[in-house]
Amino acid sequence: MGFALWAAVTTRDAVGHARTAMYVSDQYQQARYWIAAERSLERTDRRDPAPAVYAGYHAIDGALVSTLRAISRAGDVDDRTLVDETLRAHMAYAFFYKLRILSRCQGHFCSF
Repeated sequence: MGFALWAAVTTRDAVGHARTAMYVSDQYQQARYWIAAERSLERTDRRDPAPAVYAGYHAIDGALVSTLRAISRAGDVDDRTLVDETLRAHMAYAFFYKLRILSRCQGHFCSF
């Protein structure tokens, strides 16, 4: 009876860890997608600046931050460290992107 209980608990724990690992892996893939989409919109914005492009960037920015926070919540200490570093780098990137948008406004109404 003791072995059967141990085996059941061990299997349940292993399944839980596997689910978490798969979820975190999926979130990393989603973050990679959002970063690529963000860079693509930035290139589009450089060629053809338009309010719709910035609106798309803003939506993707929010999705990326949300995805990174999901990784931080579900992941381990290494994931949290990587997310913190990535968020810091992303915040600097977003800041300079917004400065570029503001410099283009030249007295016109610009919203973030």
